[in-house]
Amino acid sequence: MRKQLESGAYTSIWHLASHVLLTFDNAMKYNPPHHSIHKKALRLSSSFKEKLVRTLFSVSRVLSDHAADPWPIACAQVMRGLLLRPGSWPFLEPVDPIALGIPDYHEVIKRPMDLGSVARRLQSGAYPHAGEFAFEVNLVVTNAMTYNPPGHQVHQLAKRLGEVFGQQWQVVCTALDARAQAAEEAQDAMQAAG
Repeated sequence: MRKQLESGAYTSIWHLASHVLLTFDNAMKYNPPHHSIHKKALRLSSSFKEKLVRTLFSVSRVLSDHAADPWPIACAQVMRGLLLRPGSWPFLEPVDPIALGIPDYHEVIKRPMDLGSVARRLQSGAYPHAGEFAFEVNLVVTNAMTYNPPGHQVHQLAKRLGEVFGQQWQVVCTALDARAQAAEEAQDAMQAAG
């Protein structure tokens, strides 16, 4: 990892973060909880995620400064949670078929997507509405589950990511719908009074 970092091989923060998180996940996976390596990996993972949260929180702040609608902020909060989930590391950067030895990837997956790209698009304001954001997050999950067979670790991680996103997205949609309804009712009341 150090050589890649020093040589500039990491294409984004998500590329680096995925390798760092994978290292911690592996250390905890292959060492029992009572082992000192497991404990150190857990502490380092927590510290790394805290620093990543600060970076991602700045995305939320930028969005809140410029957003008239609340959905970009809600999407940024959901994205932050997804990026920091244990087991999110396979989805943080675009799939590299050559590095992974899967040359048929682009034949099977016609529209590749990853969480790092979704986060960058969200930060840049590229999504015209929340539905496009949700579509691309779901595309990450669908692609991983389509390419990897059900018993494969990446398939299982994608399935769980999709479940978590579905739960979080339902909460966001309910809150945004309630806010829109309240705004509509307030506007109706003002028109009736005026």
